Amino acid sequence: MKKLALTGTFLAALFTANVSKAQEVKDGQLIIGGQVRPRFEFRNGFKRPLEQGQEAAGFMEQRGRLNAMYKASNYNIKLSFQDVRIWGDVGQINKSDGLSSFHEAYGEWLPNKKVALRIGRQEFVYNDSRILGNLDWAAQGRSHDAVKFVYTDSLAELHIMATYNQDGTVQEPAKLQSSTAADFNPLGTAAIGFKLPNPYMSQMAYYKRKFGKNDFSFLLINDVIQKIGVAGSVARLTVGIDPNLVVGKMKFSASAYLQTGKESASMNSSAFLGSLTATYTGGKKITPTLGIDILSGDDTTSKKINEAFDPLYGTHHAFYGYMDYFYVGSPHGNRGLIDIYLKTDIKFKNSKLMAHAHAFMSQADNYNAYKFAKDKTKESAKYLGTEVDLVYAKPITKNIKFNLGTSFMFAADGIKSIKSTTPAVAASGTTPAKTASNINAAKDGFTSYTLNNWTWAMIDFTF
Repeated sequence: MKKLALTGTFLAALFTANVSKAQEVKDGQLIIGGQVRPRFEFRNGFKRPLEQGQEAAGFMEQRGRLNAMYKASNYNIKLSFQDVRIWGDVGQINKSDGLSSFHEAYGEWLPNKKVALRIGRQEFVYNDSRILGNLDWAAQGRSHDAVKFVYTDSLAELHIMATYNQDGTVQEPAKLQSSTAADFNPLGTAAIGFKLPNPYMSQMAYYKRKFGKNDFSFLLINDVIQKIGVAGSVARLTVGIDPNLVVGKMKFSASAYLQTGKESASMNSSAFLGSLTATYTGGKKITPTLGIDILSGDDTTSKKINEAFDPLYGTHHAFYGYMDYFYVGSPHGNRGLIDIYLKTDIKFKNSKLMAHAHAFMSQADNYNAYKFAKDKTKESAKYLGTEVDLVYAKPITKNIKFNLGTSFMFAADGIKSIKSTTPAVAASGTTPAKTASNINAAKDGFTSYTLNNWTWAMIDFTF
């Protein structure tokens, strides 16, 4: 036992000496950090209303990360290695499980104090993460293979980013685009015309200017989309502004974005996003925010124009309800979304409670599918439901944080019509004919109550 303790002490001292030595280098410093974040989830109507015959799901998901950053006078190198797993999904005795990867791996050149050039896999986090975010809530997170140029001064900053993506499953001299790659389909339609999990190329630009306590930012994203089966590509442009204004004890934030260009050889894009929030910052313990988000939907009158806004690479979980009924890998029929919400942060002595309430409506026309199948009556069903989210956050120590959350979705017929499946679909995975009997069966398949719940608990260890 003493020998083991001595060995452990020796290794710890050796490691500490190496780190200290790196920090003593005139122009270098090695910074090492890590995280272990297990989260238990109980899903009982998460992402879609619960149906009869379906049981609630409970599982534990865990992220582990080891971060290393070497900083020198004119360059940086960062490596972020992560492991993401569901408890019990891998056997106790195994050699390899494929669950580990590099979340970030980049080098950064700093020719002077105002300019930086970063190359490699990296996170993009801009403004409130509505369009570009690192998706930190998800255990795996989000990062991009990209080149980024940054210029900053005391009042402004300019970022220019570019990506060039290929499917590397085909050996040379064949093209690096596999014909068997799965279609990327962020909006749940067949209109997107490329097979990579990322656009073929992207060009992005971000500019932010400060005006005292206020600021204004501009974001542009041009996604170049590869055509399927034929040579060539098309481009879809997303451009928007994000102003923030402080007036006394009120803070106002807004977003306005347009999407234009083409999504495929035969499909144009014409969509918009608008957001406005007002936050009262004068309260010592309570900080309320009232806001509205509008994301355009497709009215289906034109088969050549998609009017549904795609929020791209944002952290959608932070905006459209924590139960992820909208945009978070959970299509809702290209109807778009109107989200009217009240978010309140309540501070206690050593903890915080976040209470959110959302009223969801479709932006485009949405009809009650059950009513239409039965008697061809187009009964409006634009109201989708109301969601309530509660999160309690408490630091246990400086490096240990505990979070407990629960959410309730009071689903309306509108969201049930969009997300419904018949019992036959759930059993076989096939899509039955849209007959009145099948749609009525789908209606009966939903539970008689409208309350769906999601509860979770997470503990975050960092060093």
